[in-house]
Amino acid sequence: MTTDPLEQPSDNPSGGRQPGGEPPRGPDGSDTPPPAKKPRRVRRLWKAIAWGIAVPALLVALAGGLLYGVVVIERSTAYAWQAAVKVLNGQLAGKLDGGSIATGLHMRDVRWRSLDGSGTDIRVDRIDGKWALSDKPWRFVVDYLHVGTVEARIAPSTSKSEPMSLPKDLRLPLQLAVRDLSVDRLILHEGASTSEYGRLLFHGRSDGQHHEVAVERLDTPFGAVTASAKLDGVRPFR
Repeated sequence: MTTDPLEQPSDNPSGGRQPGGEPPRGPDGSDTPPPAKKPRRVRRLWKAIAWGIAVPALLVALAGGLLYGVVVIERSTAYAWQAAVKVLNGQLAGKLDGGSIATGLHMRDVRWRSLDGSGTDIRVDRIDGKWALSDKPWRFVVDYLHVGTVEARIAPSTSKSEPMSLPKDLRLPLQLAVRDLSVDRLILHEGASTSEYGRLLFHGRSDGQHHEVAVERLDTPFGAVTASAKLDGVRPFR
């Protein structure tokens, strides 16, 4: 009796499942990975990329917000000043009466002194200023900066003085305008000598390359002086 091979009973009568109910194995004997895992891995990868972009961007935004708050908000500027006084531990002192870094400050009894033993000590009894920074183009405008008495004690230099040389470039990264700057008194102590200047009145402006300055008045030990100058920021500085 001849048996047709097509009519022989199948070794896998359960329709593709191995005996014992196990799923079919690959050529190397390993289980065939379920097709649903691949999209899950892709989603996991995109989620990791999204977190990798979002977290740094959020940190940058938070840092920018904090910096903006310190610069613009008066209370934040006061906190920043108190922190600077505390961190510098005796080098900086003074009273901030109001204002913000972005719009102007009102201060009194400001003192900076060096703790390295050089003896540098600078005191300012009063500072009142108003200014603003704008863009398109970048421009910093000082409406006024009124300073009372500045007393500076500077230790004499012990290093050999080198011959003065002209800078390579005098251009500024932004436009600048100083409309009203005044200093009541300037007292300089250098070693055993003392020089005193008073009633400084100054204004100036610059488009970044071309500079104009004017000293309307300055009382010196040799008498009152006035001066004005125009200067190109590119050599030969004419």
